[in-house]
Amino acid sequence: MEKPEYRGMTLNERLFAADLLSDFDAALVGGDAEKLKHLLVQVDADPSLANALLNEGYDCWFCGKGLDRESNDALRIVIGNLWEIDTDSPAQEI
Repeated sequence: MEKPEYRGMTLNERLFAADLLSDFDAALVGGDAEKLKHLLVQVDADPSLANALLNEGYDCWFCGKGLDRESNDALRIVIGNLWEIDTDSPAQEI
């Protein structure tokens, strides 16, 4: 069977086209992260999305990709009041 073209499809549409939707739903209900990752790869989706679907990880607010807790790519961004810094003049940190 030829692999479908997934561009422009939602995740559910991809899983349906690949006849994997019921397997995916079962893995999601069962909390099987490894099975979810395997299925996501089969439909050209980011496997780290499994963590977000199971509430076991974080999503990047910029790109929307899921992040594993062990990921070195995860950054924390802190926002604070510019005038409450213990200095005489305003400052910013990166």
